[in-house]
Amino acid sequence: MRPTFANLLSRPSLDGKAPGPHTLQAGGRGGEGQGFTLLETLVALTIVALGFAYAFSAMPESLGAQDRARNLEAATTLAQSILAQAGPTDGTAQKFAWHIDTAPIDARPLQPGDFAGERERVTVRWTEGQNTRTITLQTIRLGIIPSGP
Repeated sequence: MRPTFANLLSRPSLDGKAPGPHTLQAGGRGGEGQGFTLLETLVALTIVALGFAYAFSAMPESLGAQDRARNLEAATTLAQSILAQAGPTDGTAQKFAWHIDTAPIDARPLQPGDFAGERERVTVRWTEGQNTRTITLQTIRLGIIPSGP
């Protein structure tokens, strides 16, 4: 007869004694009990439910952060684009509005052929919920004062 797991458990131990009621049986429990008790099952389900609750509570915050990052990236790209081209000083695009300020760098009188610099600052505004967000980028444009009309 081929030995089975049940036969191995019912065999006497190495010291010649039969397994007692507190000997470890299949299923990880002593005695006749198999499976989990109701209390163990409820504790396990409570732990799983708390884990799901924590994961789902973090999800809206994560989605909000993703939306804020997307808006910031779009506003930064728009500001860079506006600075790269000499466009209008005010404008809107989708939910973004911008304004450009320009000011000369050097206050001294300039002559034709002189280098001149101008600071350009673009501010982009948008609304997220009840909050108004802004981003400001600036650059310096250099050029030579043209001679004559």
